[in-house]
Amino acid sequence: MPVDGPRNKGLGARGEGNDRLKVLIAGGSGNVATWTVPYMQSGHEFRVLDLVPPRVEGVEFVRGSITDPAAVREALDGVDSFINMVMKSPTASNSREHTVQDILDNYLVNTMGLHVLLKTAHELGIMAGVHTSTFTVHDRQRTLVRLRRRGSPGQSRPVR
Repeated sequence: MPVDGPRNKGLGARGEGNDRLKVLIAGGSGNVATWTVPYMQSGHEFRVLDLVPPRVEGVEFVRGSITDPAAVREALDGVDSFINMVMKSPTASNSREHTVQDILDNYLVNTMGLHVLLKTAHELGIMAGVHTSTFTVHDRQRTLVRLRRRGSPGQSRPVR
């Protein structure tokens, strides 16, 4: 579906009269992008902004951080939209460690980086994008407790 707005006025990617979009994936070398981009490549073109090269073939690559305004501007130049999949370490899904430094690092990348991306996209006339969250926004030391209703309202018990 074409994105209407100042960037392409509903004409599809770069005004070519088709529905193919050129999409920036910030954090496009990570696990989620590596798994999902191949499914989307038949319909769109991709550019990746990341600190390391992507593991997916057939995408453009801009080396840089989402917290670097110059790198973000370079990566957004000429795209129609963006998907933000950035996260900071620790990235292992089984990681139980979560330090104050992790919180500070994640905040810098996940929050300030998103702000830089949104501001720059707006300045370039890119009015559509997708932001995804990461598991790094929660405390990994917590105990997962699922509640299940049992009997009358208000009665529940932990299910593990």
